[in-house]
Amino acid sequence: MNNRFCLSQYSLILIASSMLYGCGGSSSTDTSTVDVESFSFQLSSTLTNKCGVESPFIDIELLVQDDDWQVIESYSADNNGLISFTTTDEYINYTLVAKTQSDSSVEGLDIKSYYQAETTNPSTYTATYDALIDNDSCECITNNLVLSHRTLTTRSDAHSSLSYESVEAVDTATTLFNGVQACRIADGDWPVASFMVTGESVTGSPIGAANFKTDFLEEDNWSLSAIEIPEEIAVSANQMLSYTTSQIFDGSEHFVSDIGEGEQSLLVFNNHPYISESLYGFNASQTLASTSSIFSESSFFSSQQIFSTSYTSAYDTEVSLEELEDISIDYTNFSELAADGTYDYSAVQNHPMAIIKFTYNVLSDSGSYYPITWTTHGEEQGILASSVPLTGYDDFVSQATTIIENTEVTLVRSGNTSNYEDYIGFVQSHSTLNNVGEGDVDENEDFNHNIHLYYVSYQLR
Repeated sequence: MNNRFCLSQYSLILIASSMLYGCGGSSSTDTSTVDVESFSFQLSSTLTNKCGVESPFIDIELLVQDDDWQVIESYSADNNGLISFTTTDEYINYTLVAKTQSDSSVEGLDIKSYYQAETTNPSTYTATYDALIDNDSCECITNNLVLSHRTLTTRSDAHSSLSYESVEAVDTATTLFNGVQACRIADGDWPVASFMVTGESVTGSPIGAANFKTDFLEEDNWSLSAIEIPEEIAVSANQMLSYTTSQIFDGSEHFVSDIGEGEQSLLVFNNHPYISESLYGFNASQTLASTSSIFSESSFFSSQQIFSTSYTSAYDTEVSLEELEDISIDYTNFSELAADGTYDYSAVQNHPMAIIKFTYNVLSDSGSYYPITWTTHGEEQGILASSVPLTGYDDFVSQATTIIENTEVTLVRSGNTSNYEDYIGFVQSHSTLNNVGEGDVDENEDFNHNIHLYYVSYQLR
């Protein structure tokens, strides 16, 4: 690829003005200097390895653009993965262009554009480039774990906060987690890992058990007795959708449970050693429409995500079934995306942010294809950043050599704010809206504690 990274900076503009007024044949001169306010922008670009250690990622460029997405200035990262500059603009449009690579696939580009972002808001970019990740600082152990627990006549859920390959029932009081992997920074602390199982007792009542493991060097064969007992709590009888519950603490997602449609109670682990730092999570999704053919497939769904320090607030949530005809989204032809590069989702009420992502397969000069994703974060209506040639990358996304494999539109509503500045500020400083398991969903981050999304996608097969 012909990447062009150039470094420049806005200069601070000083305006000097002088005015001369005469009176009775005499004159005087008053010269003053006025400082124009300046704003400092800073973005941190990082790679994260499997035990959470961050390292600088430098294969990234930031392009500052005007209201029509024309490039004004460009900046590249220093050796610490930082991009910084000073500007007289409090709000700017900018696009990040980063190299990306997953698993054994070829290198591609991840492009992200942000409309009217606040310059002084701390910004981050979390890169995906598997071939560059250094796991030498990590110590990882993979083993099977046997969980002993109360007798279950049926087993409805089993979950660990660690990654694992599979779960199987040994008998009514024993569950085997296969291929569990625990990682830590070398000589550091192991993560707080939870292991949980739920089901029915011999009397048909819902029961469960769980426990925590924080040391993975103590034995060759891992075993754990589940001594934490959940409480059965009543939930809204009007809940019309199936949903998922969880707890977030110590930077991980614990006790994930799938609750069936119409169930009027659920099990909550609310008396364990980490309860004081727990956030309770709720996620319900509803598929509104889907199509499939030999050439393509499309989907349209809505979702509601709740996080709260109170399990009553999180889990006793009513999400009503939505009628397709009441939602003003063209999920078949994407008519909101006009040929001139404009888009308009303003007919969808109270969703101030539109996140529009295209996945391209681009033909290189050598005849091979490489992937590019381009995501625009903007208001409910505006101009797509990807509709304007990107200086330095014009040949990468051109009509002659590009196939749009996937189109995704996400419309976002936060129950805690309707101010667009809060929306763009959040996505500037977070890699996703949710970040469950990454430690970014915490009690100090109100924006994504109550999120509703509409999501539409169209993908070529």
